[in-house]
Amino acid sequence: MLNSSTTCQGVNPTVRVTILNNLSNIQNLLIVHCKSKDDDLRTQIVASNKTYEWEFRVNIFKSALFYCAFNWGNVAATFDMFIAKRDEPRCRTLCVWVARDQGVFGYTEIGHVNDLTFPWPTPPSSHAK
Repeated sequence: MLNSSTTCQGVNPTVRVTILNNLSNIQNLLIVHCKSKDDDLRTQIVASNKTYEWEFRVNIFKSALFYCAFNWGNVAATFDMFIAKRDEPRCRTLCVWVARDQGVFGYTEIGHVNDLTFPWPTPPSSHAK
């Protein structure tokens, strides 16, 4: 999915987005389906302590947006995993996301600081009919 742009790499570098399945129960497979306006990255099944990643280049209009639908156990949620204007300052070439029991945690490229968190929605009650 790399864009073979002739733009100088320093101006328009390749961005890698990595999602790590760090859910506490090793039986929990993380099902991830990521898309942008132009690309459907298809459904991926990420085993415990494994990663799913993709690369792309941000266009000159800074309009890149990738969102991912996550499913595991009885939890389902969709989050924006890369928004150019939000994420270029925090992760110019590497955006790392870690899926944990509490939600999906984003880390900065420099310093690897957790600066964004998307909590999972409250799952439906197992007693509801």
